[in-house]
Parts: sequence; C-alpha cells; structure tokens
Amino acid sequence: MIYAIGDSFTYGDELSSRDLAWPQLLADQLSKQIINKGRCASGNHRMVKRCIDAVLNRAELVIVVYRDWE
Repeated sequence: MIYAIGDSFTYGDELSSRDLAWPQLLADQLSKQIINKGRCASGNHRMVKRCIDAVLNRAELVIVVYRDWE
C-alpha cells in the first residue's frame, strides 16, 4: 500500500474535485492504489504521526509533501 501524507495541497482542498489531487493522479499513472492521508491545516507533528501509522501498517511506500508558503 502507498500512502500520501501532507497538507491541503495533498488532500486536494483547493481543487474542484479530489480526483484532481496529485495522489490520485499519481495512482492513475502507476495503476496502483494510493491512500490519501492529506489533511487541511496539517502540521509537521500530525504528518509525522501519520507516517509512523503508515509504517506500522506495513506501507510499501510513504510520500510526504509539505508546502511552505514562506
């Protein structure tokens, strides 16, 4: 299983459809299932916890994206 972890950019909050979020587009390209664990206003602490959870669930791959506006 592949997990995508990140903030609203990963979640797809600003898009007209979450099917246009990068995790879904990548899943379509790879013909694999990707679990989108992106959440709006997600900080580093929450992302680290989600990474640990993914590893404990025996993730094949974990992709973390954090968008810094500064």
